[in-house]
Amino acid sequence: MKTILILLLAICAGASWSQTGSALPKTAPGQKTEIWSKSGYYDNNTREQVFLGNVRVVDPKIILTCEQLTVNVPETGQRLSRLTAETNVVIDFVDEKSKDQKYHVTAAMAVYSYSVVNSVTNETITFTGLLGKPPLVDTAQGTISSEPLVWDRAAGRFIFKDYHIQLNQSLTDTNGSSPLKL
Repeated sequence: MKTILILLLAICAGASWSQTGSALPKTAPGQKTEIWSKSGYYDNNTREQVFLGNVRVVDPKIILTCEQLTVNVPETGQRLSRLTAETNVVIDFVDEKSKDQKYHVTAAMAVYSYSVVNSVTNETITFTGLLGKPPLVDTAQGTISSEPLVWDRAAGRFIFKDYHIQLNQSLTDTNGSSPLKL
């Protein structure tokens, strides 16, 4: 259970469900993380915990679904440094810093990576797509597709490359003037 909790705390810092659907489950102090899957295994040689088939993770800070979740289990006292979610990945969370910005991310794969280099913390989740279908992030402001789509948790921002943005509002107000300076 300790491994699972470390895993989930590392994935995201905030909690919420998407704007399009259900709310996160009600949480109480001390509520535990739950993971469901059809099967799984732990490889003691590689220190990998693998969950297979209809994987669903419910935590006070995140809801994650995918078909395969692989966790590189850290040594005792060490921090989780890598986690991979594969096939039909859906992650719902709230930005840790703003507490109001909700994110609903869909991708073919999500790779969490944590490292400290020269006293600088690098903590990212890289989302990738499959067969021309890039990952998407939905927010109240709109939808962004990018390949890859990177959530830099240390900086609290998404990084886009070759991206497309669809806003949920017009860039001009009702009198035709633009409220945004482009």
